[in-house]
Amino acid sequence: MMLQNIKSSIKRLGNNKLYTIINVGGLSLSFAVAILLLLYVHNEITTDKYHKNLNSLYRLTESKDKHDDTAVKFGEYIKEKFPEIKYFTRYQEFNQAIQYDNDKSIKMDHIAYMDSSCLEMFSINIVKSNRNKLLRTNQSIIISETTAKKLFGDADPIGKTIRFENLHDYIIEAVFEDYPINSSLQHNIIASFPSIKFFWGWPDYDVLKEEGNWSVSTYVMLNEGVNISDFNVRLQKDLAERFGRKTEFYLQEFSSIYFDNEISDEIRHGKTQIVYLFLSIAIIIIIIAMINYINLSTSISTKRALSIGVYKILGAQRKYLIIQFMIETILICFFSLFLGYILAELFIPTFNNLLQYKLQVKSFYAFPFSIISISIAILIGLISGVYPSMYLTRFSPLQILKGKASGTKGIGLFKKTLMVFQFIITITLITGTIVVYKQINHWRNMEIGVNKDNVLVLLSSDNLQESVKVFKENIGKITGVEDVSFSKGTVGSVGNGLYDVIDDQTINLRHLRVDANYFDMFDIDIIDGNGFFKSNSKLNEYKYLLNEAAVKYLDWESAYEKDLWGWKCIGVVKDFNFASQQDAIAPLFISFTEEEEAWTINIKISSLNIPSTIKQIEAIWAEMSPADPFEYKFIDDLFNEQYNSEDRLTKLLGYFAIFSIFIACLGLFGLISFIAEQRTKEIGVRKANGANMKNIIMLFSKEFIQLIIISGIVAIPLSYYVLSKWLQNFAYVTKLSWWVFAVSIIIAIVVSSLSVFYRAYRAASQNPVDALRYE
Repeated sequence: MMLQNIKSSIKRLGNNKLYTIINVGGLSLSFAVAILLLLYVHNEITTDKYHKNLNSLYRLTESKDKHDDTAVKFGEYIKEKFPEIKYFTRYQEFNQAIQYDNDKSIKMDHIAYMDSSCLEMFSINIVKSNRNKLLRTNQSIIISETTAKKLFGDADPIGKTIRFENLHDYIIEAVFEDYPINSSLQHNIIASFPSIKFFWGWPDYDVLKEEGNWSVSTYVMLNEGVNISDFNVRLQKDLAERFGRKTEFYLQEFSSIYFDNEISDEIRHGKTQIVYLFLSIAIIIIIIAMINYINLSTSISTKRALSIGVYKILGAQRKYLIIQFMIETILICFFSLFLGYILAELFIPTFNNLLQYKLQVKSFYAFPFSIISISIAILIGLISGVYPSMYLTRFSPLQILKGKASGTKGIGLFKKTLMVFQFIITITLITGTIVVYKQINHWRNMEIGVNKDNVLVLLSSDNLQESVKVFKENIGKITGVEDVSFSKGTVGSVGNGLYDVIDDQTINLRHLRVDANYFDMFDIDIIDGNGFFKSNSKLNEYKYLLNEAAVKYLDWESAYEKDLWGWKCIGVVKDFNFASQQDAIAPLFISFTEEEEAWTINIKISSLNIPSTIKQIEAIWAEMSPADPFEYKFIDDLFNEQYNSEDRLTKLLGYFAIFSIFIACLGLFGLISFIAEQRTKEIGVRKANGANMKNIIMLFSKEFIQLIIISGIVAIPLSYYVLSKWLQNFAYVTKLSWWVFAVSIIIAIVVSSLSVFYRAYRAASQNPVDALRYE
């Protein structure tokens, strides 16, 4: 019986080609989009879940000032003091130039300094090694498989030497498997933590005794059975007393770190808002396709009525007919799921490129995802088929024979409601895309208080620092170079901070170190006092400037009221954006640096012949620092990196909006096609009585356009609410102008009207004689 039902369903689908193509096409595309979005969602929610000790891993985090910066001594101290702690590791990550194979060099990112205990704590899989104990000496490093391949090809890397920043040699002890893509830690190289003293410039100092430098993260692994709440109370009190700062440290679960964007740290983070957004879009696009199916299935009631009537006259029970219809629906869903996976494989490269991920569709082929996919397809089939099957089998044989089984011609209230829902979602997605794009343009074009045009940034090297003044002289002779300034950090990339408690007042300031030419080069206004002296750098010692935000934050009667750490304030600069435009301008402490102590070289170049100027700078770099790679960024790029995620979100929302409106219009086209077929005789009569093509097109189009306008009216407050909430995350926001909502509705009307007008035009173009012969 089941086999017979399947054969009948396949035959019926073949006889209704337009109905089948539209349903399969819409569902296939919906499944493809949903698969891609769910791949992302699954990747995000399983981030870091692969660590075997996950439930025992924690990080020391400061709750009051929202950071994970600790002193080097923290880990060793709490390990000795508290038996609850099984292991600890200190952690700091850098991007560094490395030298390998004698004369080769490369800039390598994600270089971590960690204690050897990290191998016991985290699931770092060693695939090749020449010893049992790793990361135990100042020359110990381990590298990832990808790094080994990149540096040494197919050669065995074990025992080879790598030099960091031309400062210190390391010997490769092991190769570890690349981290999974759903890992917040993504290290290319792990070096023994005690060797960080060479990078810090303290080669003769026992760095493990350092208590003043609060710049490392501390991770711990607890023994089993520890009451974390009680332990946090004891730990917080002890650390505050031992290290003499008004701190509020607690142990934060490692599993919660990835989605915690409030804490300032050095690891990769995700956003729960994006996860919920993508999950919602996946569900919504599937619902849109299901609505198409329901609308089209009920619209072909006339075609199906006769066969249903015949079955009923022959004694078929309604239950049998409903089961047959459900089988047909599930068959469509299975076939659509199969095509959806094929489409997902085609789309995945573009999707990965937008997200900067390495997701693979094949990860959903295996158990349990294959079972879940099939179950979801069956569930969607059941939900989509319930109403049409009940609707189509409700007529009695007598109604069918009298021709009363077609229902109301045109669009009934139920179909109208479903269509309005479709276009509410579509218009909301279009509006969201426009607003996110508008917000990013607002950031790009807003005045930030500095002149950053055509300023490129170089990070200096140890070789170059020995003769940095000569380097400055040489590049100053290049025709295209207009100015040069040195700093530690720069606008768009200020990473350092100062923290202290002075006279019971918490001092938490961002810190930028600049030379005397920095303010002039970037056109930063000094609104009170003076800048640094250019003629005599000695006069700049123990002097600093504050920005307006810092003056307000410190709440002093005068910026010159107090000295900080024995330093004297000599001026106040007008607020400027030195970090992201997403956030309000933070309090900034600006101190002086000599050229030899600065590591950031800011070079302002002419807008003419930019490639040639950069090439000449590179030639001088290669001559003076041949062992180090020449890498630069424009300040504009540093700012653009701050909102890369929003930029990618705009593109993805744009794609989703296109998919959404395409699927909705596909259903709209199918719906009007069947309505036109139902009203073939009516069209013939109207044309015979003098109705022109315009009248016929308006007959079909008017009701659809009205529904889309109603959808827009409902979508406006929904979009406004959602987007207002999103914009509240930023300090500088664009306006939610009325035209944004108007444009979204117009786009929906224009695109959907194309499908309506095309089908209406075909119906209106029929010969009246053929139309009157119909039925």
